[in-house]
Amino acid sequence: MVTYTGLSNIDALSELRELNLSRCHHLDDWALSRLHVFKDSLEVLSLAGCRQVTERGLATLHHLQNLKHLDLTDLPAVNHKGLTRILLEEMLPACEIVGIDYTDGLHTEEIAASSERTN
Repeated sequence: MVTYTGLSNIDALSELRELNLSRCHHLDDWALSRLHVFKDSLEVLSLAGCRQVTERGLATLHHLQNLKHLDLTDLPAVNHKGLTRILLEEMLPACEIVGIDYTDGLHTEEIAASSERTN
């Protein structure tokens, strides 16, 4: 079980480049805040299927400036997925973010209105 306390077991891995936390159902925002210890090394992070991760936890990833790939597939607790993606792209400009789209979380009417304005 990966939790805030459990992540202390990997704190000493100062050269950690890839971390797959997908489907860790006990991983929460508090635990994500602990990843800052990998700010100089972590390049690939998967949080796919982490049910308790929200926008607040994702905002703590701004420390990971070397991140090149971030998988955010299937995060049911993130309510504003499109806005969250924009925020993460601003914080981590060199990172490829997969699993959420700009239109995720928008209602069908909003998408239609948006496409009408661009045409």
